[in-house]
Amino acid sequence: KRSGLYELGPSVANNPISTPVLSDLVYIYQLATDLVPLFLDRGVALNQLIAILSSRGLPAVVNSATREAYMGRVAFDLANRLKFMPKPTLKWRLEEWLEYGCDVFEDQLRSPKGNGDEAEALRSMARGLRTLIVAGEHDLTLPSIDEAERLSSEVFRDVSVHVVPDAGHASTCGGTLNLIRLIRETFHEDFGNIDESNSRTSSELFGLEPRYDGASIGLSPLKYWSNKYYSRSSQ
Repeated sequence: KRSGLYELGPSVANNPISTPVLSDLVYIYQLATDLVPLFLDRGVALNQLIAILSSRGLPAVVNSATREAYMGRVAFDLANRLKFMPKPTLKWRLEEWLEYGCDVFEDQLRSPKGNGDEAEALRSMARGLRTLIVAGEHDLTLPSIDEAERLSSEVFRDVSVHVVPDAGHASTCGGTLNLIRLIRETFHEDFGNIDESNSRTSSELFGLEPRYDGASIGLSPLKYWSNKYYSRSSQ
């Protein structure tokens, strides 16, 4: 209930307009103006896009020609992949995922004498699991930093917290940091020494890394569906 999504979402999912066409138009407008901004960074995404299009940098996970070709195919098909979220779906996610789901989790965490295999499994996990919590500095969707501090002090015993500078809610999975590298650094005893030569992230690239091949021209659509990087399924 402390999240921006919980505060703004219900008014979008439950707008009282009864006229179908007008209701849909208002819903789309509220999605774009009220909810979508909750997931964006403070200018980082636009700067990253410019760096990618100018062949200066790429996300850390796009570190080969095969992965770059896949990223390009996804970008070309983005309109088909991003499905419109109907109002009932948004309402269900707010009520069942966000509100009810958080209540269930909180009940299990705060009931040390609770019964049931699920509650005991959750408590056992919290006691013994080595944990890395990643939160965006400017997450407007959820109170991520507050939750990270609470979980690290009240729930998990062996825990590291990493706050991603300038990141919002959606850019903590490889957009503004090298998540794979962070995991390897946090759990270095499991992964061994890290090759420092691969650590090339530049602040000038807003969390991206220089192109893996050093090419001055990249993102060539001619490669996306080439036989070398793409094969169509027969299904």
